[in-house]
Amino acid sequence: MHHLKKFVLYTIMALCAFSLLLFVIPTDKMSPGSRNTPKELKSYMKSHHINGVMLVSGKDGKPVVVENNETTNKEKIVKANQLFPTASLQKIMTGTGIYQLQQKKQLNWNTPLSKYFPQVPGSRDITIRELMNHTSGLINNARPNEPLKTQQEQIAYMLDHMQYDHLHTWDYQDVDYELLAAIISRESNLTYNNYIQKQFAKPLHLNQIKDFSEVNKKEIPQPLNENVSWHTVTVTTSSDFGAGNLFISPNNYWKFVYNEVLKDPKMINQFSQQTRGQEVDYFGGVYFKENIIRAEGSIPGYNSCFVADYKTKQMIMLFSNNIDYLTLKRTSDYTFVYFIFTHRIKYITQIPEELPKEIKNFISGSPIYDSSSSPEARVYFINKDEGYYLKRAKLGKLAKEAKMTQYFHSKGLSAEVLDYTANDYDWLLTKSVKGEDCVYSEYLANPERLCDTIACELRRLHETDYTDCLVMERTREYLATAEKNYQTGNYDTSAFPDSFGYRSAEEAHQVLEAGKDALQDKVLLHGDYCLPNIILDNWKFSGFIDFDCSGVGDRHIDLFWDAWTLWFNLKTNKYHDRFLDAYGRDKIDESLLQVIAAAEVFG
Repeated sequence: MHHLKKFVLYTIMALCAFSLLLFVIPTDKMSPGSRNTPKELKSYMKSHHINGVMLVSGKDGKPVVVENNETTNKEKIVKANQLFPTASLQKIMTGTGIYQLQQKKQLNWNTPLSKYFPQVPGSRDITIRELMNHTSGLINNARPNEPLKTQQEQIAYMLDHMQYDHLHTWDYQDVDYELLAAIISRESNLTYNNYIQKQFAKPLHLNQIKDFSEVNKKEIPQPLNENVSWHTVTVTTSSDFGAGNLFISPNNYWKFVYNEVLKDPKMINQFSQQTRGQEVDYFGGVYFKENIIRAEGSIPGYNSCFVADYKTKQMIMLFSNNIDYLTLKRTSDYTFVYFIFTHRIKYITQIPEELPKEIKNFISGSPIYDSSSSPEARVYFINKDEGYYLKRAKLGKLAKEAKMTQYFHSKGLSAEVLDYTANDYDWLLTKSVKGEDCVYSEYLANPERLCDTIACELRRLHETDYTDCLVMERTREYLATAEKNYQTGNYDTSAFPDSFGYRSAEEAHQVLEAGKDALQDKVLLHGDYCLPNIILDNWKFSGFIDFDCSGVGDRHIDLFWDAWTLWFNLKTNKYHDRFLDAYGRDKIDESLLQVIAAAEVFG
């Protein structure tokens, strides 16, 4: 019954990143806080056969270059001082250019597109802000047969193949930044490329940056995929005006991001503020998550990404010519999580409290990292074998969690409990669960599959034999807690969608009183069936975590939270019916979901 407090906490803590850190270790084992980051990144690249370079923060803002070669062909080896296609990593350069014009008051976030291109459908209703955050409703996925030779040709082609869907919802479209590049050109009375040279290349001494039309094939590393032709590369880059038409060396790109982005807190803070209330936290060419910005670039044969903390100015970049987009996404996510581990999770030499002797002996000599996020408990990651988690809380607080975690493990549904000790504190030592929780970006990017997967796993859980369960009256406990909280004035509807909201505590209590006797179903409940508590390993179920609300009770408690988590994490209710269908409506009484909501508003 602590769901509301938990999810407010998840939101504050940047749920996508920290749920990974608190409960699971990624498939590729990492050593958070390592003192030899280049070595670990090199190991990752080698084990995943990534041909390319990674750049990681060294002294005084300079990068340390990590190379991994999967070929002996010198023409295909990626170098940090060699030209490389920027692809969508160029968007932050275009976004920075727009910001500079905004600072000069030549435009603002609300300036309509019609000021520059009135011929574009819907241009009166499209603003600079919507171009910067990909909510313009404009679409253009066309590619020319031959490279576009000039800026004039690029703009003409863009305008000729543009469509408008009127939706103004998030849609990652290069055309948004192609238009922004054209606006930069008009406001500056320079070509876009000349603006980049004047504002960035010359002041920063970027001597390895060129337009695609100036690049000779031999100046860049050739893709390992023999099916990617130079013609394909030039056609693609020529039509990504402002969003990928430039080639730049990894070293020069690092210099640009470090000096023009990370060292300009005013700009990056303004960009961050513009993401508030948006469907996706993206603005100006980068994604935001707390202090972290990240971006990815991909064209045929070439993939790249970077992750940076704009407060500490720490950064990691990757440039590769042999991975596909899916591998890029996974590597980007690995880099993101690795970055959080190495820069956010605190390495400690010892746990400050006196440890039970058995646990102390078990973890002796292992690196320890404090990954705590709550004042109510401490969570330590033990970097030994495949990873362990040690949780410490007030005496008695972890007793049920320990028993139910082990019970779920006996059913093949969770990690193994290695030790539970109660002395001055409760101590719980468990193995980690292999995989990623369901707020992992790859899973969220496929909401239909995610919805079906967690619905099927929930039905499978509810069909598990529970005759030996330690908590047989979870519904009674659940309702008693709701009644107690109602009597003490604990009432909060803020975490619910409007359709489950109640106008007053009395109204919610009336619904609860009228419907609670219908909660007679008995199944094995998770009790907090939400995406951060479901672990998948490449879409295959790996285990559950967090069992303090589990037991035998009415299935509609889990059904409610499954429907809720899809709404909360996907930011839409469109998958509600799909979830119910996938679970099986033969076991669902939708009216009881409102009864559960009435109980949950009492925390």
